[in-house]
Formats: sequence, structure tokens, C-alpha cells
Amino acid sequence: MELETLDKLRRTRIQIMKTNPFFAYLSLYLKFREAKEGEIPKYAGMGVSADGWLIYKKEFVDKLTESELIGVIVHEILHLSMLHLTRRGSREPTIWNVAADICVNHIVKTNGYALPNGCIISDYHNNITFGGITIKECDKKIVEKIYEELEPLAKKLQKMKGAFGYPCNDGKDGGGDGESSPFDVHIEGKGGSNDKKDKDKNSDGYGNLSDEEKRQVEDYWKQKANEALVNAKLKGNVPAGIERIVGQLSEAKIGWRELLQRYIQRAIPYDYTYSSPSKKSVSTGYYMPNTIRDYIDVVVAVDTSGSIGQTELKEFLSEIIGISKAFSSRVKIRLLTHDVKVWDDWLVQNGNIEKIKELKVKGGGGTSHKEVFDYVTEKYRDAKLLICFTDGDSDLDEIDGGKYRFDKVFVISENGHAKQLEDFNAHIIKLKDFKYGEI
Repeated sequence: MELETLDKLRRTRIQIMKTNPFFAYLSLYLKFREAKEGEIPKYAGMGVSADGWLIYKKEFVDKLTESELIGVIVHEILHLSMLHLTRRGSREPTIWNVAADICVNHIVKTNGYALPNGCIISDYHNNITFGGITIKECDKKIVEKIYEELEPLAKKLQKMKGAFGYPCNDGKDGGGDGESSPFDVHIEGKGGSNDKKDKDKNSDGYGNLSDEEKRQVEDYWKQKANEALVNAKLKGNVPAGIERIVGQLSEAKIGWRELLQRYIQRAIPYDYTYSSPSKKSVSTGYYMPNTIRDYIDVVVAVDTSGSIGQTELKEFLSEIIGISKAFSSRVKIRLLTHDVKVWDDWLVQNGNIEKIKELKVKGGGGTSHKEVFDYVTEKYRDAKLLICFTDGDSDLDEIDGGKYRFDKVFVISENGHAKQLEDFNAHIIKLKDFKYGEI
């Protein structure tokens, strides 16, 4: 007797439990429901929403083999655990979906799961060509990096009203070159209901996620991915490629190593020593001194005024830890907390993140960055760079930034603003514009 479609999906979840503890754990948090008429686009057989609903077409599921259905569900689990449904930002949706599928399908393939015909799959060398662009070593790249390499295709998609077998932004089927085609739709909102009475809908007809809900969804899936990883480690069966990705999702959003290179590398002083000759010079028969790079002083100022809550402080701490890790052996960090006055002044050296984790909120009053600027000028004359973490509500429009000799970087919290920095002599980073490892 043929299994009912929902029973087939539930049985497949049991089969996944027999194959890998990581995917088995996460599959428990996947919710199933059949799509209503017209809910899933014509080109797709199912969709997955940011809040964990797998919405399927009966005819699509019924035609899949057991091994293909296992691969399809693992594919959707990976989209959720890798936060692909909340990380897009303002990027072109179709190219983002392609980049996300490249990331996911490589892991599916590497771990021995099957997928339906027509999916984008990397070759034996972990390379993949899509739309004439070759992505090399896709196993080493996160979705943002793959998107960056594929972005030149965005204009082509707009002109062709869809290409490469993927649908264009208007939701119609693409007329592309037949290289590949998706089997799912990525729903960047709530998938529990498609009731026409819902007031807040995104362009696909699903419930929108507010900024706060999006953060909650990301925190939820990061937590579940970490729990699944621990579970898999205990059982000695971690899927290939998963540990690296889960680790990246817990890191700072901004690629501090690359950013600090711009300000620090040129400023680190050099000295020379003969006690450790230059290795390059030995082969020439001459002994030349080796170069020694000394430390550079960087000051990090954290706004702990009344407008900064635990959410903002958590954001700031993640990024400060990222700074410490980026140049742990080359940078001395002076960590300041302040509102209208400087409260704490700690030295963080050699990547000692434990001291950073001890950071507590002091103050709770207004905010003055002039006090911070003057404090650094008086106390730390050798400081080359000041990095200020703030929500932007300060006395910045009353400060002449040009009179201070050090470089200035302002990191604005996700709910903050940079209105007072429009004419300020500083580099501005808005956390809401960044996702995991970007610059």
C-alpha cells in the first residue's frame, strides 16, 4: 500500500536519524504542511520558511525516491542551520538563492546524499560553473563570498527576465540555458500560515519578519545548529564541512582582519635584528637582519549609556572579540567603557578574550565622545586607531574630528543611526549592513 505523502515525509525523517546525528537532531525542528493551491511557485516542488516550515506539493514529494527525499530534506535543514533565509539583506534574490544552493548542495553531495536531477552540484575538484562563471573551491566559501563572485549575473537576469533555469524576481519561470533548476523556494518569512487575512505580508504572500523576529530566528537556528554539532561530536559522526560553517556563524559579522589591515599594517613600526637572520638572505651567501614588527596601540571605546541595552552590548562584544582574534600578536587593545565620562580602562593583549567577556554595563547616562577623544589624546599619545561602538546618539555633531591625529572607525549598532557622522572625518560601519565575515 502506497504511503500517504505526510507519512512518507515522517518516515524519511526517521531514515535521516539512522544516517547522521547532526541532521537527525535538526530534523526534529522541521515542521511539515502541504502547500495550498498557488502557494508554491510553478517551478518549485516545496519551500522552506525562516521559521522552520517545510511546505510541499504532494505530487513533487510522491515522485521522489526515498534517497532523493532524504537529500531534499537535508538540503532544507542546511538552509535553516546556515541562516540563508535571514542573511540576504539587500542582495539580488535570485543570485542569492543560487549561491545558497551551491553551498548547501555541495555539503549534501559530500556527505553521500542524493538530490533530484537538475540541481547545481560541484565537481570532483569542488568547482562549479554557473552562467559562465566558475566558482573554485566552493567547499571553502560561505554564501556571501559565492554571491560576490556570481553578482555580475544579476544584470543579465534582469534583462532576460530569468536565466539559467532559475526564476527571476517577478516569480515567473526563467527561460535560461537549462544548466540547472531549483526544486524549492526560499521563504524569508513566516511559513506557518498563508491566510489572506494576515496583515503583514512580504512579496511572496508570507508573513514578514520584523528585525527583532529575524534576530530571534537567527539565534534559534544558531543554537540548534550548535546543539546538533555537540550531539554529532558525542556520537563521533560530524558531517563533512559542517563544523567549519557552524563555527563561522558564531563569529563576528565584520571581517576585522581585512579591515584592520587598512589601518594597522601600514602603521606597525619595524626594527631589525641579527639574532634571527632573514631566511631569504641566507641562500644568497649574505646574512641580513630579520625585521621585527612591534605592537601598535588601538583603543576600543564602548558606549554604555542608557540607550545601550543587552542586545547592543552582545553585538559589540562579538565584534570586539573579533578584533582581538584578528591581530592577537600585533595589537595592544585599550578597552574603554563610557557614557558622558570614561569608566573602565583595560589592557587586552595577546588575544585575551576572557577580559572582554567580563565587560559590564556602567554608567547609563547620556553619551559624550568628546570625553573619549580627549581621554585618548591625553593618555595614549601613541594610539593609531580609535574604534567606537555606539548607537550614534552622542555629541558627535559638536566635535571637530579632524583635529585628532588618530584614525577613527565608528561601529553603529543594528538599531542605531549615523546621522551625526555625515560630515565627520571617520570610517563608518553599520552592523545591520553586514553578515558574518564581510567587510
